[in-house]
Amino acid sequence: METQPTSGGCWSVLVMIAVALFGGFGFLAARSAVVDVPPTPSEAVILQFSAEATADDQQLTVDIITQRLTALGMRPVVQLNPSSDGDPATIRVLLPGGDDFQATLDLIRQAGDFELVDLSGLNPSDYQDALIWTTHQAEVGALRAADAQQHPETNQPFTTVLDNTHLMKAEVVVDGELGTWTIDAIFDQEGGGILGVFTAAHVGEPLAIVVDGRVLSAPVIQAMISGEAVIQGNFTLTEARQLAAKISFGALPVPLELVSIG
Repeated sequence: METQPTSGGCWSVLVMIAVALFGGFGFLAARSAVVDVPPTPSEAVILQFSAEATADDQQLTVDIITQRLTALGMRPVVQLNPSSDGDPATIRVLLPGGDDFQATLDLIRQAGDFELVDLSGLNPSDYQDALIWTTHQAEVGALRAADAQQHPETNQPFTTVLDNTHLMKAEVVVDGELGTWTIDAIFDQEGGGILGVFTAAHVGEPLAIVVDGRVLSAPVIQAMISGEAVIQGNFTLTEARQLAAKISFGALPVPLELVSIG
C-alpha cells in the first residue's frame, strides 16, 4: 500500500513489532541515544493560559512541556507565572534559537493528542493529512477546527479505537539495515487488549494514525496487533524525536496562546 507525503514531507505507516501490518518491513531494534542540544542563544517564549485553566491544568502543562524538552536532550527552564490582578497565568520558557526553533516552539504549544481511529469502509487515501473530528476529541472537550471532517456516512465523529491514555511511551528507533528513523509506540496492557480485539475483527480495513486531529496515515490492517507498534516513515532524526516527544507524555490539558518571543 502506498501513502502520500504529509505536509511536513513525512510518510507515516503503522506496523506491528512482531507481525508487520505490511509485508516486507524489517524488524526494528536499535534505539537512538539522547543527544544533547548544543549551546545556542536562547529565546524567551511567553505562553498564556485561558482564564478557565485551573491550577492543576497549569501545573500539568508545565510538567508536560518540561518532559517534552527533556526528552529532546535539553535542560529546560520552564517558569509558571500565576494569574495576578485579573491577568491570566502565563508560562515563560527558554528555548534554544537556531534552525529548529520553530519546530521546538510547535512542540511546546501543540496538544500532542495521539489516537488510532477507525476508518472501516472508507478509502484511506481520501483522508491523508486531513483534519478529522473524533469521539475522543469530543469527549475531552477539544476545540473543533472549522475544516475538521466527520464520518461521511453518519455525519458523526469518527470512532477512536485507542487514545493517548493507553500510550505508555514513544521511543525513537533506527532500522539497522535501512538506516531510517521510526517511532516505537508502546501501549499499556488494557490498550494492547483493546487494539488486539479491534484489529482481529477488522482485518482488511484501514486504521488511521492521528495526532492533534490530523491523519498521518491510514494503513490497512493485515493481522491482529497489540502491545507495541511502530510509526514508520522517511523521518529525519530531528522529526522523529520531535514527534516522539510530542506524544510520549500525554496531551496538554488546555490550549496555550503565544504572547511573545524574545
